Amino acid sequence: MPVRPSQPPKRRLNQAYRQLALKQPPCTDIKSKVRHQLISPSKDATQHTWGFHTWLDVGCLPATFPSRPDRPYDSNVWRWLTDSRAHRRPPGRPPIPPPSWMGQNSFLTYICCTPIFSKVNRRNQVIVRTAKELREAEELKLRSAMRVPPLDTRGSILPPENFKK
Repeated sequence: MPVRPSQPPKRRLNQAYRQLALKQPPCTDIKSKVRHQLISPSKDATQHTWGFHTWLDVGCLPATFPSRPDRPYDSNVWRWLTDSRAHRRPPGRPPIPPPSWMGQNSFLTYICCTPIFSKVNRRNQVIVRTAKELREAEELKLRSAMRVPPLDTRGSILPPENFKK
């Protein structure tokens, strides 16, 4: 009597594994929503409010500083509520400094007006390099500002004037 193997032939087994590997996973709700978004993205597109555009425009303006800065924050105030001797102790941390208002005072002004270099040639090199870096930074800032595309009232990007479908 011939012996029957308990396992199926390898050929059939490899074919079953291949079919399982090639079989697509079932469609779920998430997949159907993603496919719907790919087909018609404009129906559920995010609507930007005017407040959002105003926020973007205000972000490009220079920072505003108060004419009189606030008193430095003292974290000991909370200690005074529980410990009657806390006012005699030094502050817990150094106070938070007020915001910087440099104006015309910059690193370039400091280098030009302060005698920190012994050689005039070296001083001129540093001044030229610093001025070049400031020009490059200003150019990069302008390039970044130019990359902001024009938007319509709904917040969609407007096509160029000579654009044809």
